[in-house]
Amino acid sequence: MKPRLILVLSALFLFLIPVAAWAQDPPSVSLEMTLTEDTNDMPSDECGVSDTLAVGEGAEVEVCYTITNTGDVTLNFHDLEDTEFGVLLDDFGFALDPDASVSLTQTVIASANVTFNGTWTAFNAGPTDEVQSMDSATLTVVPPSISLDVTLAEDSNGLPSDDCGVSSTLLVQAGTVVEVCYTVTNTGLTPLNLHDLEDTELGIILSAFAFELLPGASVSLTQTVAPTADTTYVGTWTAYNEGPVNVAQATDSATLQVPIVQVPIVQVPTIGWWAKAIMVLLLLLFSGMYFHGRQGRPRS
Repeated sequence: MKPRLILVLSALFLFLIPVAAWAQDPPSVSLEMTLTEDTNDMPSDECGVSDTLAVGEGAEVEVCYTITNTGDVTLNFHDLEDTEFGVLLDDFGFALDPDASVSLTQTVIASANVTFNGTWTAFNAGPTDEVQSMDSATLTVVPPSISLDVTLAEDSNGLPSDDCGVSSTLLVQAGTVVEVCYTVTNTGLTPLNLHDLEDTELGIILSAFAFELLPGASVSLTQTVAPTADTTYVGTWTAYNEGPVNVAQATDSATLQVPIVQVPIVQVPTIGWWAKAIMVLLLLLFSGMYFHGRQGRPRS
């Protein structure tokens, strides 16, 4: 083939190549990491929306890695590594087309504060077109906690009240029937399923009582008393899960004031010397009359 013809054909070939091929961007990817709490023990169809999450101790959390092909080159192989999980993908074959995204999740049980650092590497066989993206997500574990409120209310009808008192002090007469109310609130983020309650005056009230106390929820329990003297009730509520784990404890107190009834004292008048002398004379007089009467009686 003549050199001139080769030159013409080469120029024609270059002319037929799409202009887009010359303008093609280099390969690139973008990694986004998010966190979400797994509330149904099933992998979620959707990733979280934030790279920070606060949960209760023992919660299941999904760490989601979403990779997006932000370039113009299809990438067919993938590596993924995390500082906490180690190697998650190694030469994994998947055609990630330009503008396409794909997600991968890992489940972890929350036990301590941790930051997950992920590195996603995408490439083609060779390896060629190798690109990399990094991101991170931070998990904060909130320890279990509860609060206890002990209040007092006078029992006016002999039946347990639906409402607790509003004060931790109450003044009543001796023998008045009073309800001591213990209200516990889950102030943490961990559901607590077992409960102990002990009072310094009433002893053990609950022991490993099963009740699911959800985060933010409250429950009340009352005890009836009839005090005869000032009494302070100090309650200690312990909430936890089987193990025991997730143990939380709170203490509060309430005081009953019972006034003492004062019995009036009758003052006995003091007897003077002259009164004592009169009493002696009267005694002698009556004694003499008695003996005189005995002597005047006829004998049988």
